[in-house]
Amino acid sequence: SAGGAINMYSEAPAAEPFVELRAMAGEYGTERYQLKASGQRDRLGYLASVNYLNVDGFRDFAENEATIFNTKVDYDVDDTLRVSAVVAGVHSPLARDPGALTPAELESGPRDQARSLNVRCNVREVVDQYRAGVVVAKDFSEAHSVKLRGYGLTRDFDGNLPCPFVGHTAFDRDFLGAGAEYAFTGALADRPLRLVTGVEITDQEDDRQGWAASPLGVRGDLEEDQFELVDTVSAYALAELAVTDAVLVSLGARYVDVDFELDDRFLADGDNSDSVSFSEFTPTAGVTWIVRDGLNLYASLSTSFETPTFAQLGDPTGGPGINQGVDAQTSTNYEIGAKGRLGDRLQYSAALFSIDLDDQLVPFELADDVFYRNAGESSRDGFELALDYRFDERWSAALALTLNDFQFDDYTASGVVLDGNETPGVPESQLFVELAYRHPEGWYAVGDLLHVGRFYADDANSDAARVDDYRVANLRGGRRFLVGGLPVNLFAGVNNLFDEEYFSNVRLNQTFNRYFEPAPDRHVYGGFSIRF
Repeated sequence: SAGGAINMYSEAPAAEPFVELRAMAGEYGTERYQLKASGQRDRLGYLASVNYLNVDGFRDFAENEATIFNTKVDYDVDDTLRVSAVVAGVHSPLARDPGALTPAELESGPRDQARSLNVRCNVREVVDQYRAGVVVAKDFSEAHSVKLRGYGLTRDFDGNLPCPFVGHTAFDRDFLGAGAEYAFTGALADRPLRLVTGVEITDQEDDRQGWAASPLGVRGDLEEDQFELVDTVSAYALAELAVTDAVLVSLGARYVDVDFELDDRFLADGDNSDSVSFSEFTPTAGVTWIVRDGLNLYASLSTSFETPTFAQLGDPTGGPGINQGVDAQTSTNYEIGAKGRLGDRLQYSAALFSIDLDDQLVPFELADDVFYRNAGESSRDGFELALDYRFDERWSAALALTLNDFQFDDYTASGVVLDGNETPGVPESQLFVELAYRHPEGWYAVGDLLHVGRFYADDANSDAARVDDYRVANLRGGRRFLVGGLPVNLFAGVNNLFDEEYFSNVRLNQTFNRYFEPAPDRHVYGGFSIRF
C-alpha cells in the first residue's frame, strides 16, 4: 500500500524455558489475564499464550469480551532444514458498539453516552476466528535457499447494524494461501549480490447472508444470500547489489492479478451475480550510501497498487452486485532519508517523502452504511524524524515527529469540487515523546506525551467536521524483584493524566455529522506478573 508496509513477526520461542502469569485490572470494569509458556528442548522451540479480556468500557454500551490464544513451534530437522508452525485464534462472544456522536450531542450531553439508535437496535458483533500456517526453510548451500509456506484462516462473523437503515449481516470465511520463495546470496561481477524471487497464491471464500431488521433491532426476513470469491496470484523479485563497498543498489518488481466473483443465491430480485478483475505491475528502485560508520543515506522510488475489498465494492445507490465504478488505488512514492547514530548515546532516523496517488480509495457513509469512491488525484508530502537518546544507565528518552501535507489535487464528489482540500483523518502533525527511568534495584517509571495536530473528518473540510489538536499524557511505573528466586513485576499506571478531551476514533464522511467517538478520560490500572 502507499507508504510501505508494517512488518510483524510472531514472538520467537525463548532460549530459557519459563511459564508466566500476568494479571491486570483497571477502571471501566477492565480485566485482563495472560498465561504464557515458552522455551527450547533440543531441536524444538515452543511458545503458547492465552489472553482473556473483559471490559465494560468508558462509554455506555461498550462492553467487550474476548479470549485470544497464540502458539508457535520451531523444529530444526537438521542444520539446513527448519519447520515453523503457528496456530492462533480469537473467540469474541460480545463486542458492543456505542456508535459515533454529533457535535450537538457532545455539546449537550456527557461524553460517555452511547448513540440511542445503537442501544435500541442492540448493535454488536460476535466473532470466532482461527488461523494456522507452516513455513519450511531449506538451505541447500551458503548461496541457495528456499522457503515454502502454506496458511489458512476461518472466520465466523455475526453482526447487528444500526436498524432500520442497515440490517443484520453474517458470513463464514475460509481463506487459503501458499507461496514459494527462492533466495540467492553470491556475487555479480565480483560484487556482493542478494536476490529474492517468489510466487504467492491466495483464495478467499465468503458465504454471506443479510437480513432486514425492525426499528427495535429484531432480525427479520432474509434479503441477501451470496457467495463471494477473491483469487489472487502474484509474482515478485528483488535484487540488491553492492556496486561499491559503500553503495548498495536495489531493484524490484511485483505483478499481481486479483479476481472478484459474486454468486447471487437470493433470486427474489433477479440474478445479480457479477465479477471484476484488477491487475498491476509495480516496480521499485533504491540506493543506500554508507557515508561512514554510523551514517547511512538512502533514496527510493517505488510504486504501489491497492485494490478495494469486497466490502468496499458495495453500490451506494442500493443496486445489486458489484460497484463497477470503484477502481484500484495506485501511487508513486519518492523518499530520501538518513539513518544512523552519534556516539554511543543517540540513534536517529529522518525521512522526507512525497506520494502521488491516482484513484485514492475514500470512505463515505450513507444511512449508517460505509461505501467507497475514488478521488482522481491526491498528493501526500511529509517529514518523519525519530530519536532515541540514552543519557546514562538509568535515564533514556525517545521522540517521534511526523509532519503531513496530504491533500486532494483533482477530486469532485457529488458535484462539489474539492481540489486543494486536506485529506480527512490525517493530522497535520504528530509528536510523541517519552522519558524513562530504570533503577538498578528494579524500580522504573515511564512518562509519555502524544500531541496530535488538527485534522478534518470529511472531504469538504467543514467546520462541523474539524478536530482540534490535542495532547494526551500517560504515566506508568513499578518494580521488578525476586520472590523465592522467581521474577515478579508489580506495575501501575495512569492514562490520560491531564484529563484531555479527545477522540479514540473519528468516522469519515458521515452524512449526519456523526463523526466522533470520545476517548476515555483519566483512568488508572495496575497489576502484576510472575515468572516460573
